[in-house]
Amino acid sequence: MVQGEPTAGQLSRKTPGYVLTMEFDGHEVKSSDYLKIVGVTIHRKLTFSEHIREICKKTSCKVGVLLRLRNLSPWSAKLQLYKSNILPHLTYCDVVWHFCKSSDKKKMERIQERALR
Repeated sequence: MVQGEPTAGQLSRKTPGYVLTMEFDGHEVKSSDYLKIVGVTIHRKLTFSEHIREICKKTSCKVGVLLRLRNLSPWSAKLQLYKSNILPHLTYCDVVWHFCKSSDKKKMERIQERALR
């Protein structure tokens, strides 16, 4: 059973005036703006801003830990931590979301520069 019903917050030119609701095996399933497949979050308009926001959040926390270790561990150990814990998040499926907004690219570059300092 599929139902479409308008909501007050969704009535605009940019979004459709309905919410897709489906019922499957007695459970209600609502439509979503985001879909997460194999670790990559994709917006329904095929943008990757949410995915990049999640990456920035994860890596920023890890860079903060790395910065707190700056005087406690040698440079080679910190480089190895960067390569094993931060760089994979920044490069996973980067070919897919390579053509993202320039503001999203700048966010990722700032975090990477902060980590490499």
